[in-house]
Amino acid sequence: MTRTEAPYLAWIDLETTGVDAHQDPILEIGLIVTESLAPFSPLTKRQIVVRPEGDSWTHRFSPKVLEMRLTNGLLADVFAEGCPIGEADEELAAILSDIGKPHDFVLAGSGVAHFDRRFIDAQLPRLSKMLRYYTVDVGILRRSLAAINLSSVVEAAEPVGNFGATKAHRGLDDIEGHLGEMRFYAERLAIAAVPSLPLEP
Repeated sequence: MTRTEAPYLAWIDLETTGVDAHQDPILEIGLIVTESLAPFSPLTKRQIVVRPEGDSWTHRFSPKVLEMRLTNGLLADVFAEGCPIGEADEELAAILSDIGKPHDFVLAGSGVAHFDRRFIDAQLPRLSKMLRYYTVDVGILRRSLAAINLSSVVEAAEPVGNFGATKAHRGLDDIEGHLGEMRFYAERLAIAAVPSLPLEP
């Protein structure tokens, strides 16, 4: 690891009512903090269910998303045990602060570069301040492998990553899958890597 790399990855998965970071509230946050290098040893994990203010958010769901939230039990958990978003933000920032300092953490997961990061910046400002500007996105890696004709590797990873039809769409379950998928790719790429030839003195 170079001096400029962060020592930790904050693997995060957000469940929301929709895709608008400024209009659709976060309903659930899954977090696993690991070391930044394979095998990504876990340091802590947490799942927080959020109860948005008021009731206008209940009309933000598309029919498909509403059915999913009802089927996987998230909506019931929101009403039964959800906490305010500010409380969730404070707890997450405190969890990271117990491990490291601001910018010691890189946001990791699947789709985090274009989805989760927008919601974190908009709705979880304390957490956002703990994160570096870049991400480690296994979803980008997955699509990149497919683009270079390594779809067979991606297909082999699906049972581990649960990124197909079996995806639970619950914060911690999905993060466990993303982490498992990244470990799978790390192992396969390490096996395929050709050791560098020693430099001539």
